[in-house]
Amino acid sequence: MAEKTKSLYRIVTIPVFYEAIQIILGRDKARKHLREHYLQTKKGDKVLEVGCGPGSLLPLLGDVDYLGMDLNPVHIEKAKQSNGDKGTFICGNAVTEVEHAAGPFDLIICIGLLHHLNDDEAASMIGALSKRLSQNGRFVSLDPTYIDKQNCIAKKLADLDSGQNIRTQSAYASLFPTTKFNLDSRELSGLLNIPYNHCLNVLTSG
Repeated sequence: MAEKTKSLYRIVTIPVFYEAIQIILGRDKARKHLREHYLQTKKGDKVLEVGCGPGSLLPLLGDVDYLGMDLNPVHIEKAKQSNGDKGTFICGNAVTEVEHAAGPFDLIICIGLLHHLNDDEAASMIGALSKRLSQNGRFVSLDPTYIDKQNCIAKKLADLDSGQNIRTQSAYASLFPTTKFNLDSRELSGLLNIPYNHCLNVLTSG
Protein backbone atom coordinates (compact mmCIF):
# COMPACT_ATOMS: atom_id res chain seq x y z
CA MET A 1 0.00 0.00 0.00
CA ALA A 2 1.45 3.35 -1.06
CA GLU A 3 0.53 6.26 1.15
CA LYS A 4 2.14 9.10 3.06
CA THR A 5 2.09 8.40 6.79
CA LYS A 6 4.70 10.71 8.26
CA SER A 7 4.44 14.18 9.78
CA LEU A 8 0.97 15.76 9.42
CA TYR A 9 -0.33 12.76 7.50
CA ARG A 10 -0.38 10.81 10.78
CA ILE A 11 -3.40 12.89 11.80
CA VAL A 12 -5.75 10.93 9.52
CA THR A 13 -4.89 7.73 11.39
CA ILE A 14 -6.48 9.19 14.55
CA PRO A 15 -10.30 8.80 14.45
CA VAL A 16 -11.25 12.12 16.08
CA PHE A 17 -9.07 14.13 13.68
CA TYR A 18 -10.00 11.99 10.70
CA GLU A 19 -13.71 12.57 11.36
CA ALA A 20 -13.26 16.31 11.93
CA ILE A 21 -11.33 16.77 8.67
CA GLN A 22 -13.91 14.75 6.73
CA ILE A 23 -16.82 16.77 8.11
CA ILE A 24 -15.16 20.11 7.35
CA LEU A 25 -14.44 19.04 3.77
CA GLY A 26 -18.09 18.14 3.20
CA ARG A 27 -18.18 14.40 3.71
CA ASP A 28 -21.85 14.34 4.67
CA LYS A 29 -22.91 16.00 1.41
CA ALA A 30 -20.88 13.52 -0.59
CA ARG A 31 -22.25 10.53 1.29
CA LYS A 32 -25.83 11.73 0.90
CA HIS A 33 -25.29 11.89 -2.86
CA LEU A 34 -23.77 8.40 -2.89
CA ARG A 35 -26.52 6.94 -0.73
CA GLU A 36 -29.34 8.39 -2.82
CA HIS A 37 -27.89 7.66 -6.25
CA TYR A 38 -25.49 4.73 -6.02
CA LEU A 39 -25.58 2.84 -2.71
CA GLN A 40 -29.37 2.56 -2.41
CA THR A 41 -29.37 -0.23 0.14
CA LYS A 42 -32.46 -2.24 1.00
CA LYS A 43 -33.39 -3.88 4.28
CA GLY A 44 -31.47 -7.09 4.75
CA ASP A 45 -28.82 -6.39 2.11
CA LYS A 46 -25.47 -7.99 2.84
CA VAL A 47 -22.89 -5.18 2.68
CA LEU A 48 -19.10 -5.16 2.81
CA GLU A 49 -17.18 -1.91 3.25
CA VAL A 50 -13.43 -2.16 2.67
CA GLY A 51 -11.42 0.69 4.14
CA CYS A 52 -14.33 1.45 6.47
CA GLY A 53 -12.36 3.74 8.79
CA PRO A 54 -14.22 4.39 12.07
CA GLY A 55 -17.48 3.05 10.62
CA SER A 56 -19.22 6.38 10.14
CA LEU A 57 -20.98 5.30 6.93
CA LEU A 58 -22.90 2.43 8.53
CA PRO A 59 -25.68 4.55 10.14
CA LEU A 60 -26.60 5.87 6.68
CA LEU A 61 -27.14 2.43 5.18
CA GLY A 62 -30.25 1.41 7.10
CA ASP A 63 -31.05 -2.09 8.35
CA VAL A 64 -28.37 -4.10 6.56
CA ASP A 65 -26.10 -7.03 7.36
CA TYR A 66 -22.83 -5.12 7.47
CA LEU A 67 -19.17 -6.13 7.56
CA GLY A 68 -16.50 -3.43 7.76
CA MET A 69 -12.78 -4.03 7.21
CA ASP A 70 -9.89 -1.65 7.79
CA LEU A 71 -6.13 -1.89 8.34
CA ASN A 72 -6.10 0.63 11.19
CA PRO A 73 -6.85 -1.07 14.55
CA VAL A 74 -7.65 2.28 16.16
CA HIS A 75 -10.30 2.98 13.54
CA ILE A 76 -11.76 -0.50 14.01
CA GLU A 77 -11.97 -0.08 17.77
CA LYS A 78 -13.73 3.27 17.32
CA ALA A 79 -16.14 1.69 14.82
CA LYS A 80 -17.06 -1.04 17.31
CA GLN A 81 -17.61 1.51 20.08
CA SER A 82 -19.77 3.77 17.89
CA ASN A 83 -21.92 1.12 16.22
CA GLY A 84 -22.29 -1.59 18.83
CA ASP A 85 -23.91 -4.71 17.40
CA LYS A 86 -25.28 -2.94 14.30
CA GLY A 87 -22.36 -4.26 12.27
CA THR A 88 -19.29 -6.47 12.37
CA PHE A 89 -15.85 -4.87 12.15
CA ILE A 90 -12.55 -6.62 11.56
CA CYS A 91 -9.00 -5.36 11.30
CA GLY A 92 -7.56 -6.75 8.10
CA ASN A 93 -6.11 -6.12 4.67
CA ALA A 94 -8.67 -6.56 1.88
CA VAL A 95 -5.82 -7.03 -0.61
CA THR A 96 -4.16 -9.99 1.12
CA GLU A 97 -6.82 -11.23 3.55
CA VAL A 98 -9.88 -11.39 1.32
CA GLU A 99 -10.85 -14.71 2.89
CA HIS A 100 -12.28 -12.67 5.78
CA ALA A 101 -14.99 -11.47 3.38
CA ALA A 102 -16.78 -14.68 2.42
CA GLY A 103 -19.86 -13.16 0.81
CA PRO A 104 -21.83 -13.19 -1.32
CA PHE A 105 -22.50 -9.47 -0.93
CA ASP A 106 -25.27 -7.38 -2.41
CA LEU A 107 -23.08 -4.30 -2.11
CA ILE A 108 -19.35 -3.80 -1.71
CA ILE A 109 -18.29 -0.25 -0.84
CA CYS A 110 -14.77 1.03 -1.40
CA ILE A 111 -14.51 4.76 -0.70
CA GLY A 112 -11.12 6.46 -0.76
CA LEU A 113 -9.08 3.26 -0.88
CA LEU A 114 -8.01 2.54 -4.46
CA HIS A 115 -5.74 5.57 -4.66
CA HIS A 116 -3.73 4.11 -1.77
CA LEU A 117 -3.03 0.92 -3.76
CA ASN A 118 -0.77 0.35 -6.73
CA ASP A 119 -2.27 -1.12 -9.91
CA ASP A 120 -1.47 -4.74 -9.06
CA GLU A 121 -2.85 -4.44 -5.53
CA ALA A 122 -6.00 -2.66 -6.64
CA ALA A 123 -6.75 -5.00 -9.55
CA SER A 124 -6.11 -8.06 -7.37
CA MET A 125 -8.44 -6.84 -4.64
CA ILE A 126 -11.18 -5.81 -7.06
CA GLY A 127 -10.91 -9.11 -8.90
CA ALA A 128 -11.18 -11.15 -5.72
CA LEU A 129 -14.04 -9.12 -4.28
CA SER A 130 -16.00 -9.02 -7.52
CA LYS A 131 -16.24 -12.81 -7.30
CA ARG A 132 -18.01 -12.34 -3.97
CA LEU A 133 -20.86 -10.27 -5.40
CA SER A 134 -24.34 -11.76 -5.32
CA GLN A 135 -26.40 -11.94 -8.49
CA ASN A 136 -27.04 -8.31 -9.47
CA GLY A 137 -24.66 -7.23 -6.71
CA ARG A 138 -22.70 -3.98 -6.99
CA PHE A 139 -19.15 -2.84 -6.23
CA VAL A 140 -19.06 0.94 -5.69
CA SER A 141 -15.78 2.84 -5.43
CA LEU A 142 -15.04 6.55 -5.11
CA ASP A 143 -11.58 8.12 -5.21
CA PRO A 144 -9.93 11.45 -6.02
CA THR A 145 -8.97 11.81 -9.68
CA TYR A 146 -7.07 13.98 -12.11
CA ILE A 147 -9.06 15.51 -14.98
CA ASP A 148 -8.30 17.61 -18.03
CA LYS A 149 -8.12 21.37 -17.38
CA GLN A 150 -8.46 20.73 -13.65
CA ASN A 151 -9.03 23.58 -11.22
CA CYS A 152 -5.62 24.47 -9.78
CA ILE A 153 -6.88 24.13 -6.20
CA ALA A 154 -8.39 20.70 -6.91
CA LYS A 155 -5.15 19.63 -8.58
CA LYS A 156 -3.03 20.81 -5.64
CA LEU A 157 -5.28 19.10 -3.10
CA ALA A 158 -5.03 15.85 -5.03
CA ASP A 159 -1.24 16.21 -5.14
CA LEU A 160 -1.21 16.62 -1.34
CA ASP A 161 -3.37 13.56 -0.67
CA SER A 162 -1.77 10.85 1.46
CA GLY A 163 -2.55 8.27 -1.24
CA GLN A 164 0.15 8.14 -3.88
CA ASN A 165 -1.79 6.45 -6.67
CA ILE A 166 -4.39 8.99 -7.75
CA ARG A 167 -5.38 8.15 -11.32
CA THR A 168 -7.38 9.47 -14.24
CA GLN A 169 -10.89 8.10 -14.77
CA SER A 170 -9.73 5.79 -17.55
CA ALA A 171 -6.87 4.45 -15.42
CA TYR A 172 -9.27 3.62 -12.57
CA ALA A 173 -11.65 1.93 -15.03
CA SER A 174 -8.84 -0.27 -16.34
CA LEU A 175 -8.53 -1.88 -12.89
CA PHE A 176 -11.99 -3.45 -13.10
CA PRO A 177 -12.90 -6.76 -14.76
CA THR A 178 -15.30 -6.46 -17.67
CA THR A 179 -16.04 -10.11 -18.45
CA LYS A 180 -19.44 -11.00 -16.94
CA PHE A 181 -19.66 -7.52 -15.39
CA ASN A 182 -20.97 -4.10 -16.36
CA LEU A 183 -18.94 -1.02 -15.40
CA ASP A 184 -20.22 2.53 -15.07
CA SER A 185 -17.16 4.77 -14.67
CA ARG A 186 -17.46 8.55 -14.49
CA GLU A 187 -15.94 11.77 -13.16
CA LEU A 188 -17.85 13.65 -10.47
CA SER A 189 -17.36 17.22 -9.27
CA GLY A 190 -18.95 19.28 -6.51
CA LEU A 191 -19.31 16.53 -3.91
CA LEU A 192 -17.28 18.44 -1.32
CA ASN A 193 -17.22 21.99 0.06
CA ILE A 194 -13.97 22.65 -1.78
CA PRO A 195 -12.93 22.36 -5.44
CA TYR A 196 -12.34 18.64 -5.91
CA ASN A 197 -12.80 15.89 -8.46
CA HIS A 198 -13.73 12.26 -7.87
CA CYS A 199 -13.90 9.15 -9.99
CA LEU A 200 -16.91 6.91 -9.36
CA ASN A 201 -16.93 3.30 -10.51
CA VAL A 202 -19.95 1.04 -10.21
CA LEU A 203 -19.33 -2.58 -11.15
CA THR A 204 -22.47 -4.66 -11.49
CA SER A 205 -22.75 -8.43 -11.78
CA GLY A 206 -25.48 -10.21 -13.60
